[in-house]
Amino acid sequence: PASGMVSFEIDNQTQDTFVHDGNWMKSSSIEDESKKVAPGPGNTIEVKGNTRAGMFWLVSQGTWDCYITVCFSGLNRVKVFAGLPPMDAMVEVQSLPAGNAGEEPGCRWRVEGTTVHISIGPDLPRWSADAPDPAYITQWKERRAQAQVQRTGPRDAKQGLSTGFATFGRGIGAGVASFAAAT
Repeated sequence: PASGMVSFEIDNQTQDTFVHDGNWMKSSSIEDESKKVAPGPGNTIEVKGNTRAGMFWLVSQGTWDCYITVCFSGLNRVKVFAGLPPMDAMVEVQSLPAGNAGEEPGCRWRVEGTTVHISIGPDLPRWSADAPDPAYITQWKERRAQAQVQRTGPRDAKQGLSTGFATFGRGIGAGVASFAAAT
């Protein structure tokens, strides 16, 4: 729903307890940020208000090296990351696939009504600044490059036309200069 309450029920199969580390939400908030996600089923995080777009992330208490990141746009677009956080979560929120179920390494989820059921697997990768996972870094670089391509386009039609005509003019000028130099 666009407004009201959405429940994220988390079955945490790790030995870690996760605590709220942060969130970004448009017109909504977490009902109780002090709530912990303990090992086992029955953990619920509730988001109240307008649930059109947002994300929240939890981190392993004590070790601070394992994350659960939940990105959503309404209830038909949800994506969960477990273990390592996404490098650019805003890009993830803006490009969420439609569907009522999904799976990523270390987790899976499904939507039923106003509840998102999340299952976190027992063996998750851990963040280490000293030895990052090369596959993770490669994936980050690829996603960053895609995001950069999306951001480098013109702001609007006027800027697009202006840039196009300027490039066209430089091309004509270079062609005339080359022709003059050749004759």
